[in-house]
Amino acid sequence: MGLFNRTSRRVTTAAFWETQYLVDAGDETDFYVQIEPEGMVYEFPPHEKVLLTFRQRPDRTQYVELSHHKDALIIWRSSDAEVWATTADGTIEQIGGFSSNPAPWLDSGHTAAGPPPWSWPPSPGEG
Repeated sequence: MGLFNRTSRRVTTAAFWETQYLVDAGDETDFYVQIEPEGMVYEFPPHEKVLLTFRQRPDRTQYVELSHHKDALIIWRSSDAEVWATTADGTIEQIGGFSSNPAPWLDSGHTAAGPPPWSWPPSPGEG
C-alpha cells in the first residue's frame, strides 16, 4: 500500500484548510482505513485508490497522525477536522469528524464533563 501527499494545504472557498492524501493498495491485497477517535473502519478492494481529504478551519492546528501497515492505514485526525474519502468511481463520503457527533475531549462542542480518561499528551517534564 502506498501513501502519497497529493496536494499541499490550501484554503477552499468555504474558508477551510484542506490537505489531501492519496492511498493506493498497489497489489492484490484488500486494505482498510480506520479513522480515530471515532473507530470507524472502511474496507477497500485490491487496486483501489482512495483520496482522503482533511478539512479544518484555519484557526485550528492541523495535525494528522498516520500509522501505516501492510493492509491498513490508521489515522488520528486533529480536533474539529472533517475527513472525506473519494473513491476512483467518484463516490464522496464523509468518514470522520462529524460536527453533529463531536468526539469527547477532542472536538469543540462536545458535552463530556471533567478531564479526559487518559493522560495524553504527557505533562511537560513527564516521559
